[in-house]
Amino acid sequence: MRYDRQIRIPDFGKEAQAKLRRAKAVVFGVGGLGCVSSTYLAAAGVGKLVLVDSGYVELSNLNRQLLYTLGDLGKPKALAAEKRVAEINPEVAVEGVQTELVPDEVDRLVKNASVVVDGLDTYEARHVVNKFCVSNRVAFIHGAVEGFRGQVTSIVPGETPCLRCMFPEKVPRPEVIPIIGATCAVIGGLQALEAIKLVTGFGQPLLGKLLLIDCGLMEFEEVELARRPNCPVCSGLRTI
Repeated sequence: MRYDRQIRIPDFGKEAQAKLRRAKAVVFGVGGLGCVSSTYLAAAGVGKLVLVDSGYVELSNLNRQLLYTLGDLGKPKALAAEKRVAEINPEVAVEGVQTELVPDEVDRLVKNASVVVDGLDTYEARHVVNKFCVSNRVAFIHGAVEGFRGQVTSIVPGETPCLRCMFPEKVPRPEVIPIIGATCAVIGGLQALEAIKLVTGFGQPLLGKLLLIDCGLMEFEEVELARRPNCPVCSGLRTI
């Protein structure tokens, strides 16, 4: 009964639900985006959910990071999120991992994952995860937000451009990123949908397309993407 409403979706059904049950999703960064995507992946019935973060809950997080409360201030995000997400759906095996993005650890976490979700807030960190997703041929759902704007795309190694293809140069960012919480809800929700579609084979994911959203103006734009032949991360990867 927990999944009755999604099983009723035409062409989704019990087969797609079984695929979700067998899947392992890794969410890097349990902030504004990761709180939303992990919540909906757990609610959808993903079998294994790994939540990775090195940070601690701060008061300024609470306008958008809805897994946390005042009682969580100072606690490790990964562990606080693990507790809350497990309460949302006890049928999901949830693991919180409090760690910096050390290459060996990222490689270990990405291996055997069905899909990886980007909840990170710097492109340096994203590029580290992107590299190991490419080398392990694991789908990577990129998302980013600032203010009322956000973007999302699905990266499938060997089929689509990787994150380094899209952003080969250093991407400037403010020291403190301004953000309205509901923007995280929009982009994080789309990331969860993309992950569900890739795991189940349902619908059409954002492959080779970057969706740009301006929630302030309520404008949506799709940008076509192409693999860079000289990309240092994925240029040697055989096309599927």
